[in-house]
Amino acid sequence: MKNVRSHLQSASLGVLFGYFALTWFVLTYAFAVLLGSARVSLSETIGRAVGALVFGGVMTLVAARQRRRSGGVENLVAINAAVRTGTVPEDAEPSIWVPALDERRRQNVRSTWLSPVIFGVFTVLGVVLALSEPQDAVLWGLTAFMAFAAVFCAFAAARQVRKIDALLAQLRPAGTTAAGRGREPGAGVRRP
Repeated sequence: MKNVRSHLQSASLGVLFGYFALTWFVLTYAFAVLLGSARVSLSETIGRAVGALVFGGVMTLVAARQRRRSGGVENLVAINAAVRTGTVPEDAEPSIWVPALDERRRQNVRSTWLSPVIFGVFTVLGVVLALSEPQDAVLWGLTAFMAFAAVFCAFAAARQVRKIDALLAQLRPAGTTAAGRGREPGAGVRRP
């Protein structure tokens, strides 16, 4: 999986579009089969294909925006590697890296509370639906997955925030590393 992710990070936007669209098409069909509502009619297939194209387009736009904000594909790959390893490369340009890491930090701080809320709502909905058909193992499985995702996403986002804070401390001059001590990360850093 890590190998696929590393290839997707540097893939062209056309490849990303194909990947996202195909993934959407296959997963929606698989869920329909699991829930017993899959039909292989022309209209249903066209509907899934249109949904896949829309999803692929939106996700490709999101990926392009993230690449642009990170200063290009090379910087995005380097920033992702730095977050994973916890070390900033020697040639990292603070004027590009600090804003990109600040934005990623804000997203992860938001995810620490928003992911549990969203997945919690889906868990409650899953419980209500599963109680209406208690013998349906698929609904119970999806409900358990949503509950797990609520907890996992919160811990994963908090872990990312800690890693990003460590990277920001490496990039900032002494005196501006007061993350968590009353000053917002990014304070004292000049932005272009």
